[in-house]
Formats: sequence, structure tokens, C-alpha cells
Amino acid sequence: LDCAPRMLAARLLRHRPLVVPTVVRAFRAGKPARAAEYPKDLNTLLFKSDHSPQGIQLYHKLNFALIGLGPLALVLPQSPLTLPLDLVLGVIIPLHSHIGGNDIISDYAHKVTKAPWFEQALRRFTVGMTVVTLLGLLKLNLQGPGITESIYSVWRPKSKKLE
Repeated sequence: LDCAPRMLAARLLRHRPLVVPTVVRAFRAGKPARAAEYPKDLNTLLFKSDHSPQGIQLYHKLNFALIGLGPLALVLPQSPLTLPLDLVLGVIIPLHSHIGGNDIISDYAHKVTKAPWFEQALRRFTVGMTVVTLLGLLKLNLQGPGITESIYSVWRPKSKKLE
């Protein structure tokens, strides 16, 4: 009985060759899947801008532009760059809204109803909303105080008129 622990220790300490499993999952990097070719026509640009690779790339570039230009416009009040920044923001904001709105319609319109007319009506409404927003911001920038000054007026104290 004294040899049992020694034999067990000898078995545990015996050198065994490393056994490598014969079936190994290999990581294979293949070519990335290509996006389906979408027609580059006016209909796709206006009504399904979130479906084309160009529309998504434009959306991402507009994100970066808004990240940089928004704070820059607020840091530079009453400077010669205010009008050009306001005009650029007046175009970027409606475009960003348009592509984002189409993306929301693609994700959630079918949850309301599966009828194709509903999605088409929402997309047409989005185009109308984009045009009205673009024209409204253009009028604000050219005939009014501008986007930057309008934002500043929210925090500016109201003047009390003495009578």
C-alpha cells in the first residue's frame, strides 16, 4: 500500500507528448461582401437615400461636418465667418435630416403597416419636410439674423423697455 502514492505521483509527473486536436476551426478572412448595386437615379437619391452606399457615405460625412461646424459656429459669434457657416449649416442640417428620416422610415414603417403606399407616403412627406426646412433656414440666414444668432438669442437676457 506504500507504493500506491508513489506510483500515482510517477504517473502524474510522467512526460506526455502534447496532444493537438485534429479538428481546428480556422479563421479565414475572405473578401468583404459587396453592396448590391443600386441605381444612381433621382428617385433613389430622393426617396431611398438610405439604401444606396453613396447616400450612407454622404450621411456619415454630414455627421462629421455637423460635429465640427456646429460648435465652431457657436464659438465664432459676430465674425466674418458667421454668414458662410450659417449658409453651410443651412444646407447640411436638412440633408442630414432627410437621409436620417429615410433611414428611420426603412427601419420602422413596416412595423406600423406592411402596405407599400404607407412607406411611399412617408418618404414623400420627408422630401417635403426637407424642402421646407431648407427654404426656411435659407430665409433665416439671408433675411433674418441667421442660425447662429438665433441660437444665441435663446440665452441672451430679454431687454426691459422703460416707458
